[in-house]
Amino acid sequence: MSALPIEMPECRKEKERVVRVCLSEDGYPRVEPDSITINRHEGETVVWQAEPGVNFTICFGDETPFESFHFHPCSPSSGKTREGANGGEYKYSVEVNGKVIDPKVYVVPPS
Repeated sequence: MSALPIEMPECRKEKERVVRVCLSEDGYPRVEPDSITINRHEGETVVWQAEPGVNFTICFGDETPFESFHFHPCSPSSGKTREGANGGEYKYSVEVNGKVIDPKVYVVPPS
């Protein structure tokens, strides 16, 4: 008797979306890309990566799509979007050497 192949469910892995943090010529931080869209249904996360020598702080204001409001080089990964996060635009601040910019994260709304 031969065994039938077992169909295994597809595993959903986190997909890291990388945002690079660097300095502009004027000394202000710059992120590439300036805005990013993540899909919670696909388990996407954001990882902020800095150029060597760039020490950054990421801070979400009143609302964050993630479990944490703050990220930095020792904790650069957002993890998955939190359960109660709505879709839409979330502004955050990137601070390097006291200079700040405000890029955005867009989250695909729950279906």
